[in-house]
Order: sequence, then C-alpha cells, then structure tokens
Amino acid sequence: MLKDEILEILKLFDKYKISEKNRRRIFEKGIYFNFTYGDPDPRNRNQYLNVFGVGMLLKTCYENHIKININKLINEPYNFPYEDLVKEISMVQNKSYTRVRRLGK
Repeated sequence: MLKDEILEILKLFDKYKISEKNRRRIFEKGIYFNFTYGDPDPRNRNQYLNVFGVGMLLKTCYENHIKININKLINEPYNFPYEDLVKEISMVQNKSYTRVRRLGK
C-alpha cells in the first residue's frame, strides 16, 4: 500500500536524520545523480530517483551496512561512490512505474 511505503520512507528519513528542508526537497524533486558532471551522457550514466527510489536506496544502504551521509548526498549527488547501485535502483523504479502506467490504461 502507498501509505505503508510512505511511512517506511519517513522512518528511514528519521534513522538517517534527514533535515526537514531536505525531506521536502526529496519529496518534491527526488535526487538527480549527475555522474558526468554536466557533460553529455551518451552511456546513460546519469540517473534520477524519485522519493520511492530514494527510499529504496536508503533501505538498501541500511540493510547492507553501507555508510552514507544523505544530507551531503542531497547537495552533492555526483560524489556518490555507488553508481552501479543507483543505476540498479533506478531500473527497478522505472520498471515499477512503467508497470503501473500500463495497468492504468
């Protein structure tokens, strides 16, 4: 259920001590990981995570004991060392979104 997912994300935000300002930013804009530092991206390295994708990222990092500073990550997403992890979560996020869109037709 959507409510359960959002509550789980909010609990993760509490665990990671994400500031209110950054919580709003994630809900409104998500996080865009610009791994090419503004250069052209022919290999599709840059990824976007919406609030649910960010929740998956936090949950994955928490469960696998990957230490991240999410408040710093929000301001400097290009410095995140786990590019492959972000790409995998983005693929899951996009696949889920596509499935929901198909069901809604």
